[in-house]
Amino acid sequence: MWQTFQGALERKVKLTGRGIGKKKQRIDKYVIEKAFREVLLEQFGEIGLSSVNLEIKDQNNVRAKCRSSVWKSELRMKKMSLMKMINDKIGDKIIKNIIIA
Repeated sequence: MWQTFQGALERKVKLTGRGIGKKKQRIDKYVIEKAFREVLLEQFGEIGLSSVNLEIKDQNNVRAKCRSSVWKSELRMKKMSLMKMINDKIGDKIIKNIIIA
């Protein structure tokens, strides 16, 4: 059976196991980047998504490099809500800091 790349990433984020011993699968930088891009698309649309470049430093820090000062200030205003939305989408509190440059 063939899997799409998006389907595989979505399954990687979900919890596995049943009952008491639920385990979380390993979350890598691709899952974090996909969740960040989805949140940017929901909040700012295609223009916002194309105006921000992402770098995943490690699992706790994401660097968002903006193409203009307008987008930089917009991301700074919504930094905390973006972190919450990304963590909700991933299913765990992974992102602890967004570095906006």
